[in-house]
Amino acid sequence: MNYNSEEDTDRSWRFSASDKSSSFPYHKGLNKTVSVDTTLDSSHSLNYADSCETYNSSTESLDSSTYIRPETPYNRFLERLKDPSCHDIVTAIKGLVVMLPGNMARSEVATISHNFIDIYAPKLLSVPLSILFKKLFNQLEVFSKLTDEEKLETVECFEKFTMQKLYPQCYRMDPMDAIEDERLQIQMLCLNWIEPHHLEITTMGDVNILKEAQNHLKNLYKYRSPRDKLIIILNFCRLVVYSIQKVTDKDVSCDEAFPLLILTIILTNPVELQSCIEFIQYFRHPSRHISEEAYAFTLLVSAVEFIREIGTSSHLKINTQDFQNKYNQNKLKYESRLQRLNSLVKTNSTETVSNNTLNTVNNSVNNNTNSANLFDQLKKFNLSTLFKMPLFKQDKKDVYDIIETLEYLESYLLDLPLTYQFKENSLDSPDLISDWRALVAMKNHITETIANVKTQAKKLL
Repeated sequence: MNYNSEEDTDRSWRFSASDKSSSFPYHKGLNKTVSVDTTLDSSHSLNYADSCETYNSSTESLDSSTYIRPETPYNRFLERLKDPSCHDIVTAIKGLVVMLPGNMARSEVATISHNFIDIYAPKLLSVPLSILFKKLFNQLEVFSKLTDEEKLETVECFEKFTMQKLYPQCYRMDPMDAIEDERLQIQMLCLNWIEPHHLEITTMGDVNILKEAQNHLKNLYKYRSPRDKLIIILNFCRLVVYSIQKVTDKDVSCDEAFPLLILTIILTNPVELQSCIEFIQYFRHPSRHISEEAYAFTLLVSAVEFIREIGTSSHLKINTQDFQNKYNQNKLKYESRLQRLNSLVKTNSTETVSNNTLNTVNNSVNNNTNSANLFDQLKKFNLSTLFKMPLFKQDKKDVYDIIETLEYLESYLLDLPLTYQFKENSLDSPDLISDWRALVAMKNHITETIANVKTQAKKLL
């Protein structure tokens, strides 16, 4: 059920103190990001053309003789994937789609998809998982000459391609997802009277930029891969932050941005928001859920949790009686539907979404599971500075790569044959014996050093 209306949209920013944004050069089309310092780097920007299955429709309906795909990293990946050397990988993906059982828990499907990507992404790049598997992997010439950056992008594209094929089976696979989506939408409709001062927003952001942020969030549900959804969320957060920075000409803290983020989400009331959160939480590969994208996701999840709790405790700067009057007046419109949804929750509650959301939050902020207050953790960040950082830092992945390389060396050294057998009273040359002892000592020393470095590296994870 879609609760959005033109009336809701028109109401969005009517309370803005002043609209000085008419001169701001922003792109009205949804297929571009805004041209300001805080936008996505071009290599990580996302437009609709970069996701051939964004709208549940594919280019197969188009005349292949006239349609030319835009030159994007993902479309280049698709062209490379047509190479005959990639046939086995494409076949494996098709097999995964066909054989994936329909009665599995979401966590189990996520594990299978992550393991599949872990196995076949190295094969795609001709990087064997271990020496034992070396003979199993054929060299894929089409991907063998890529730069390191292109290889990272290829792994991202491979995850995107795989998850797009699995999307019908993975998205909203739990009956609770649709229920929680509708409950969240109704909650935001019950709160659509909220104004900036209720959230203690002292400075409103640039209206046109906030509208562009809304456009991104409205279309979040249309994307069919976890990374695409994350980039949309990142763009949304950047635009909200920049809307304040545009007005104040100062760096923006979390204290300033978070309330406006909440208000923008309420006024946008995007469809299937909880389903998108669950899809990202489970199906974005953990080794790549890092850096700014993870931070932006945490901000969104925190804002949604805040919105969900409004009404059960004191969250707004408003007289309690006034709040109850306004909130209940809206809630009456949806009372019968809420009762029906609540009864469905009782019959389908194998796991609660609130626990899932809490897990998302705890796992997203530097693994700080002992944090008593997530918002206190977020406050220490300067958001406008954070969102100017290069995207998708691979720090954690680099550590995994280092550990993997060390394990290769360790395996090699353990198997290294020093076949010479020293015997007392041997007639062999003293130089040979000396060299043999030196080699044994070196081997032992290097093996111990590798073990120590591995231990230190694992502490960084």
